[in-house]
This record gives sequence, structure tokens and C-alpha cells, in this order.
Amino acid sequence: MSADSHCQEAIVQRRRTPRQQRGQNTLDALLDATATLIDEVGYEQLTTKAIAARAGTSIGAFYQFFANKEAAVNELVQRYRRQVRENLGPAIGDPRDGISSAWVSRIIAGLAQIHRNMPGFRGVWSGRHRTGPLGDQARALRQEVFDVLDRILGDAFADVAVADRRRCLSIALETAYLLLSNVDDRKLVVTELQRMLAPYVASYFPGAPGGSATPGARID
Repeated sequence: MSADSHCQEAIVQRRRTPRQQRGQNTLDALLDATATLIDEVGYEQLTTKAIAARAGTSIGAFYQFFANKEAAVNELVQRYRRQVRENLGPAIGDPRDGISSAWVSRIIAGLAQIHRNMPGFRGVWSGRHRTGPLGDQARALRQEVFDVLDRILGDAFADVAVADRRRCLSIALETAYLLLSNVDDRKLVVTELQRMLAPYVASYFPGAPGGSATPGARID
């Protein structure tokens, strides 16, 4: 993540942390409302009053937690990043047993779940938010996914050059993002991504069953 993103997070910190369940419920409702409204009206038209109204609470309650809409969006992104860290790694397991279509399918299923469960930021995966007011936040989310997978593959295949590993991962993720964002038939997307990406990813990891010693080599 860029230094600018770190600075942005420092500026738009949440004002307080809930100490009781009621406060946590209010915070969750505000974040859910923020996500829904970004999808419905876009970031530029998002307002603090609209967030509070959609959450069923007062504008005063909003300002107890957040100084402005940027702070609410930042908190939403931090929640999504925690979900990526906590859920993606355990969901896909250890690749030491082999870069198989089954293992790749678990990655794809994890990405599909992330795509479904991040209202307000679904455009991140298609690249819609690469620039503009949500650009830094979008890059932070995409980087979180990349870092989780890069760490898993780096731990499992320490002998593979970092540049090769990251090239492979970047291309695989961009391919998955593109299809998940633009093809409605999710079952078809998963099936075709398995066929495309399992041999491609395996070709970069010579220690894996089905892998090749030469990055990008053809798998028969």
C-alpha cells in the first residue's frame, strides 16, 4: 500500500470504538448503509445525512463515530481488508499438496465470495475504482488480496523467484477479476478459470505435482 494511503488512514480515523453491543450495532448499520449507498448513488453523491437515514439512526449518532463520509468509507475498507486476511487464507488451504484445479478452484471461490460480500466496492475487482476518489481505497483492497496469496505461495515454494511468483499471481488474479466482474454465469466462470489457471499457476512452481521447472511452460 502506498504512503499516501497510510496518510489518508491517519487523517480519517474513527472517532470512538463502541463499548457496548448497542453501539456496535449502530456502527455496523452505518457501515452497511455506506456500502449500499456507494453502490446506489456513487461516492460523489454520498452524504453523511443519507448514511444516517439509511442506517435508521440520527446524524448525531453518525458524528459520534465519524468526522465525515471519508472516515466512514475508510472504516468500511478496513473491515473488508480484515475479512480478506481472516477468511481467504484458511479458505484455500496449503498449496504444498499441489497446484491442482481443486486448489485453484478454492481461490476462485474465495474471490467470488469476496466479490459478493463487498457491496460498495464490487467495482474494485473490475478496475472501475482504479482512479478517482476511491482509487487509494480500491488499491488497498486489491493489494490485501495479493499479499495474502503471495505470502501463502512464498511460504510454500521458497525456491521460486519472487519476480516469477508475483508475475504469475498478478496475471492470474487479473484474469479472475475480469471474468468474475463481467460474466453473470458464476458456475461457468469458475469452471473455465479452473481450466485456464490450474496449469498456468502450476507451471511456475516446480515442486508442485504437475508443475514445471520453467515458468510459463506448457503442461501436457
